[in-house]
Amino acid sequence: MGNFARALHHLDIKDVKRKRLEEIAAKKIKEQQDIKEKKIIKEISKKYKSDWKREIYEGMTTTNSLTMTLPADFEQVFNDTPTTDAEAFADAPARGSEVVYGAMVGTNVKSSGSGTGSDGGFDIGDHIAFDETGNEGARWCVLKPVDTTRVDFMTVRAIVGNGSNGGETPDDANEGLILYYKTSDMFDYIPINYYPTLTGAHAKGGSNTIIPLNIGSYGDTLRDYFVQIPEYARTKDTRFLLYQVDSSGLNRDTYGITNVSYRRFTPLNVVVPLDDPEAVSFVRVGTDEGDPKKRKKKLNDQLAASDEYTASVLGDQFPGQGARVDGDDPFRSAPLTPDDVIQASPIGKGEVKKSFSSFSADSATSDPEPTEPELTAPSAQATMAPTTDDGDPINVKTVGGKNSGAVQGADAAAVDAQNAQDDAQEPETTEPETTEPEAIDPDDIKPDPDETKDKTPEEVKKIEKQKFNDQFDKQTNFFKEQMIEQIDKLNDLPVDKFVDFSVGIIKVLRGINQAGAVLAKLGGLIGGLSDEQNEILKYFETKQLGWEKLMNGANIFRSTLTGRIEAQDYSPFQIGKLTKNLNPAQFMGENFYLEDSGNFGISDTRHEYADDNIYVLNGKVYNNTDGNRKGVYATPLANMGVFTPEIDGIGRGYGQMIIPKDGSAPYFHYYDYNYYNMNSTDSGEVPDKFQQFMADLAGTVRKVLPGRLFNDVVNRFEGNLNTFNNNLKERVGLDGWPPGIHGATLHDFKIPLSDLSQEMQDMIAAHPLSWTPERMANMSEDEIYEQFYSLENLDYDDYSEYMSDITRMPTEPVNTVPFAVAMQDIDKIYLEEYEPISDEFQKNQEKGYNESPFTEAERAAYDDLQTAKAQMEKESDENNRLRGTQVQLDLWDKLVKPAYDAFVKATKNGSVSGNSPIKKRLDKQHAKWKKQSDKMEAEAARVQKEYLEKYYEQVDRISEYVNAQGVSNSIEGFEGYATTSDEKGRGDYTTLDGRVITSRFNLVKSHVDITREIQGRMMELYEPVADLKKYVDGNYVREAKIKEFGEKHKTISGESWTPKKKGSGKTSTPDKPKPKPKPRSGSGSIAGLDEPLVIDKNKKNKNEEVILKCARPQPNRDLFERLKQKQFFNPNDIKPVFPENPPPQLDPKTGMHPNYGKNAKRFGKLDPASANSMPPTGDPETDAVVDKQRTKPKPKLYDKLKKNIRKDLTNK
Repeated sequence: MGNFARALHHLDIKDVKRKRLEEIAAKKIKEQQDIKEKKIIKEISKKYKSDWKREIYEGMTTTNSLTMTLPADFEQVFNDTPTTDAEAFADAPARGSEVVYGAMVGTNVKSSGSGTGSDGGFDIGDHIAFDETGNEGARWCVLKPVDTTRVDFMTVRAIVGNGSNGGETPDDANEGLILYYKTSDMFDYIPINYYPTLTGAHAKGGSNTIIPLNIGSYGDTLRDYFVQIPEYARTKDTRFLLYQVDSSGLNRDTYGITNVSYRRFTPLNVVVPLDDPEAVSFVRVGTDEGDPKKRKKKLNDQLAASDEYTASVLGDQFPGQGARVDGDDPFRSAPLTPDDVIQASPIGKGEVKKSFSSFSADSATSDPEPTEPELTAPSAQATMAPTTDDGDPINVKTVGGKNSGAVQGADAAAVDAQNAQDDAQEPETTEPETTEPEAIDPDDIKPDPDETKDKTPEEVKKIEKQKFNDQFDKQTNFFKEQMIEQIDKLNDLPVDKFVDFSVGIIKVLRGINQAGAVLAKLGGLIGGLSDEQNEILKYFETKQLGWEKLMNGANIFRSTLTGRIEAQDYSPFQIGKLTKNLNPAQFMGENFYLEDSGNFGISDTRHEYADDNIYVLNGKVYNNTDGNRKGVYATPLANMGVFTPEIDGIGRGYGQMIIPKDGSAPYFHYYDYNYYNMNSTDSGEVPDKFQQFMADLAGTVRKVLPGRLFNDVVNRFEGNLNTFNNNLKERVGLDGWPPGIHGATLHDFKIPLSDLSQEMQDMIAAHPLSWTPERMANMSEDEIYEQFYSLENLDYDDYSEYMSDITRMPTEPVNTVPFAVAMQDIDKIYLEEYEPISDEFQKNQEKGYNESPFTEAERAAYDDLQTAKAQMEKESDENNRLRGTQVQLDLWDKLVKPAYDAFVKATKNGSVSGNSPIKKRLDKQHAKWKKQSDKMEAEAARVQKEYLEKYYEQVDRISEYVNAQGVSNSIEGFEGYATTSDEKGRGDYTTLDGRVITSRFNLVKSHVDITREIQGRMMELYEPVADLKKYVDGNYVREAKIKEFGEKHKTISGESWTPKKKGSGKTSTPDKPKPKPKPRSGSGSIAGLDEPLVIDKNKKNKNEEVILKCARPQPNRDLFERLKQKQFFNPNDIKPVFPENPPPQLDPKTGMHPNYGKNAKRFGKLDPASANSMPPTGDPETDAVVDKQRTKPKPKLYDKLKKNIRKDLTNK
């Protein structure tokens, strides 16, 4: 998103390309210098001999073995240095002590001035003033050495003269304030954007400017100016020189500085010797905390927590309690309690009752001990990719077809995994192998382009029909083959496997029906099918839902028999229908999950399933009833279905749209437990006849199948069948479930938002939960910009104003106020400098040919052509007037004509001799004219040559210029500007009268140079805050999306929905400890048959009433007996727990437990500092994990030198 403000409209990719080319050129220069540097090092190293192995070995110390990562801290100030005293500065030796730069040259510490005029002095208190003559105009001050190893920016608080605040404005070139530096290893001071080499310095890029010129009113008062300190300038004793290259004189071009400090705006990795106090602190306490008081408090807090634990578990006299780091003996033991303080155990009923009363009061008033937050169970994780408690991904399979992104939920995956594990323990497979038909891709029915080439529509239709018939025959043959194969298997199938086999058969038939339904739709498009085909396909199309119900009922039946939940995946047909049907209307309103008129909820948290009978917590099912009351502990959510008959026809489930907090992709989560409740009177819960038949069959099937499913149960309950049947409704068939439910299927899957309609995607993208600070922090720039350009009513003017509005800048997840401040400064430069220049340039471009300054030189050249021609013609006329043919004729008439006429007249009267006077006179006069005429003609030729040469010279020069005025918009360096393409036409034009007119090219170049200089200053302001732009844009999109959401989806809640009640996993009365259940008779036992028979005491006959009435009276219970019966705690809870398995043998090599130290997973996410400093553990697996996370030290110049020496010695 390049166009983020008016000022940055012109900072486009061209600037990036140009800068990139400069970097490439600088890189090549650096590479050449590096090669030269290596040669110098190699030559120098030849003079010395070195046992490099010994040196390396001796140099292998722990001095530099610890790396610390220092976090960015925008608030902390390092090495705060007020420049109000000369003590802040010191002389600076350089060039091997041959030169010493004075501490203050052209600068001086001054008191506060009047703050008025151009020489009244700045009214800012004591400060270092740049206002004296200096060294030939140069001014500087040199700071004392400072440790910059942990900072990356220098902050200079300064004021700039403006002619009215006590100082004069610096406005000429080289009058800005720049920064030089020198480390102890360097030869001389160099600009901060240069790094030193053996022979000089190389430009590194960036800027060395502290305060640039022409910053306008920004510098009128004290401001903080920031200069980045590159890595190569960060040493223990770096010195900085604040430098003004030139100034006009005393009290001219002035600055005032009150303070210099240092900041750390980005995280830094620093190497700290282990003998450094801070490194010792880090190693001992595990952090970079170096404050002894804080470390002492932290250790004492840990000791106090240890005392609290041992006192609560082992008593208040456990050895070592009370130890503190407070100046006394830190290892002293806890004082023993005196005998007169120790309370004796109660003796007698009265003392015991008094003790119980005190215990009851203390228990009622004491606060529960805080517990550590539990990990989010996979079923409650808001993600498409759930993980275990150890962080390992859970294997969830894809559902919904090959082109669907829908995946199985965590609970369904857990059920599948558990059932697969149970099946693996069975001696024989539960379900016979069956083959489902391949899914039909509609593209398989379409002919290839080569097949339809040069074919008529009728021929194409024929090809399509043939392909359809082929697919139809394929599916029909598959159906026949499968039925024959399964019937053959049925002949050899044991009776006790009939149920499992039936489920497999139904699964095959369901797949066949789905394939037939697809063919039915395609056949309707193709047409021309036979009656038999239409009849078969019509059957398939109308029986889809029936097969799904049949499959679900069969799985409930199997669950009833085995006592375990069965996970059932909805077919691609059903999931596709739901994916297509979901739309924003289903999320409108506040009646969340109410029957008939409810709507779905949108949340950033996963809220688990609940219906009238059960609720789910962390994947486990709990009873949601209390007697006849339903939905007691958790708000029922499976009331309204999902508006998809293909799914709701089987059972009403629970759907939730989830927008995860962590920024991952939103998705729709469907979840449903489908079961037959024998105690239900709700018509909505009563199953169809097939399901009811299958569930009821569980009570009598033992008579039909006396195989492995019921071999021990039959013997146990033979003769008690009637009692068993009567008590099925009162029995608990599934752990945690209400009585009367003996089998269930779980439907659990997630559909990604990308699979839903565009309307749904747009609604969720605009939802406020999609734009929380946490989600924005995890969004990429591309994701934010994609949503930016999707805004329907994008107001660029408002966006431009927003970029510089501090009040609208977000502070979460990061503070973006500095971005708005920078944009204000950029906008000021843009409005005051760039925009006027740009507007004037644009106006000149829009002017016509005869008015535009860009064509002025070209027009002047055309005018000069006319002028030169007119001048040439004028000189030609003058030459003709003075020496032309007419002049020669006039001279002939004057000199020759009289003699010529006399001679002609004489010849008419007769011949004239050659010696006659007439003849001699004519010859004389003609000779005289000839002489003058030849002279005149020669002069005329000379003059003509001069003015013609001059004319042709002018014409050639002007014509060449005019002909070179071709314009192009793609000249390198001037892309987008209409400028002169021919270099011959780029120079300024000098007219015949000596005027110099700026050419089009130079006008454009001047404009480009000025604008680039302005853009460079704007970029200097922008680059330090460029990383904040993602969050600034994200917040703008967030505001716009929320506004758009409120206008377009007024009836959809923008809050994160949560149910009114969520089950806690605890019932209203304490659960009695249950004995460990005995193993079922295989995995196929009937749920509920293993529990003892229960007699309903509410159903008393007359004989029982008499027995109860006449029974032996029971003694009254006193207070102690009642308290004892009530029990404040369950004694079973404090019994010691022993491991189920005996301890393994010790490792003979180590003498320790075989799993001792096997904690590699705990060290999988170390930071580089911890990985580098962690010693070997002795466990190869753990050490390998740690080694992968260690950082490799970068070789320094000295290391490179050693490496080259070693290489040379090896070659020799």
